Amino acid sequence: MAVDTVDINVDINRNDIKIHIGGGFWTDLASIFKVFFKGTVVDLINTAVTAALEAKIPAITNAALAENNGFFHAVPNFWYDWESPIAAKVTTSSWDLSMKGLLFDHRFPEALQAPDVAIPEMPYSLSSVPA
Repeated sequence: MAVDTVDINVDINRNDIKIHIGGGFWTDLASIFKVFFKGTVVDLINTAVTAALEAKIPAITNAALAENNGFFHAVPNFWYDWESPIAAKVTTSSWDLSMKGLLFDHRFPEALQAPDVAIPEMPYSLSSVPA
């Protein structure tokens, strides 16, 4: 399992950024140029957020996933062995991830704790249940 980014679009509205310059004569003079400062600040924020979403967050997430090798320590003596057989389906309104897993006591062999029945197919989402 790994995380990758697709179609990142960061667009911060310049009107949402407020820059206040206070003080004497020179700061009053500088406030005339706030429009130019604001554009530079918004561009820097957009660049930083885009870089974080494209590279930093996937790298940190993938390192954590590789480190735990598909296991999650749930409570003392119990581990959750999980995997996702297909990629997540991401839309503007939902994030659907097919996942299967086994909660097991690590003091005993995992293979002995796996169910011997077929696991039923689960829906990705139910439009009738928005949660």
